[in-house]
Amino acid sequence: MLGFVDFSPQRGQALLIIVLIMVVALTVGLSVATRSITSLRTSTEEANSAQALSAAEAGLERSLSTGASIASEALPESLPNQSSYFTSVTTKSGSQILLNNGTIIPRDEGIDLWFVAHTCGSDGKSPCWGAPWSPSPLVGTINVYWDTNSCNNSAAVEIAVVSGNSASPVLTRYVYDPCSDRRVGGTNPNNFSAAQAGGQIEGKTLNYSTGSISITDGLIARIIPIYKDTVIGVDASSALPSQGSVITATGSLGAGNSKIVRKLTAFQAYPSLPAEYFTFGIFSPSN
Repeated sequence: MLGFVDFSPQRGQALLIIVLIMVVALTVGLSVATRSITSLRTSTEEANSAQALSAAEAGLERSLSTGASIASEALPESLPNQSSYFTSVTTKSGSQILLNNGTIIPRDEGIDLWFVAHTCGSDGKSPCWGAPWSPSPLVGTINVYWDTNSCNNSAAVEIAVVSGNSASPVLTRYVYDPCSDRRVGGTNPNNFSAAQAGGQIEGKTLNYSTGSISITDGLIARIIPIYKDTVIGVDASSALPSQGSVITATGSLGAGNSKIVRKLTAFQAYPSLPAEYFTFGIFSPSN
């Protein structure tokens, strides 16, 4: 007598296996799709970020050229990104100033500290050599701050001050070193003056200072780091004229929650005098 085998359980198991295979395939597919979407979103965000940055660069270049702020301006419609930018230009002046807008000044190069305004000449942008810095009562002081490193890794500074009548200016040099091993130690000490304790300039803590240096009829000074690059700040007894301009450019793309914004900041200093003016004391009233 023939019997019949009931395959119902096997059919159920086969159906379950098929369902599991479909679930795994669907999960893998969703994972791949998610990765693709994420990758596409990341690529789009990177491209948009680059376009906003390009807009900021365009605004920065224009303000560097004109010296003026730009309220808001779209890039030419011929460009595909339809981004825009605006810029802000502010002068760097006052009694406390981080020179070079607080960025590091290379050793042996130095930076100019202007005691005269740049509002003279036919262009209204030349140094006013005939109007030296003469705070009441005719003698002002500056205190130069520098460095955030410990003694063995710190810079020394040289300060060459040009003062007096522009027809017959006087060059005076000052040198300071916070490290006693270099000042008086070893076989070849530099014999610099000892640096004093530092302080804060524009909220930045700097470890060393020169102490008060008296200035009468100041025209210009060159402050030169020695041994190391460093940040340099100045605290004056009264406000110093503009040392240059800080330009902030903001580029944007899109609107609302999807808007991407990028900012760039640059410092535009006044043209620097040749190093020979301070090295050899070569001056010309006509210049």
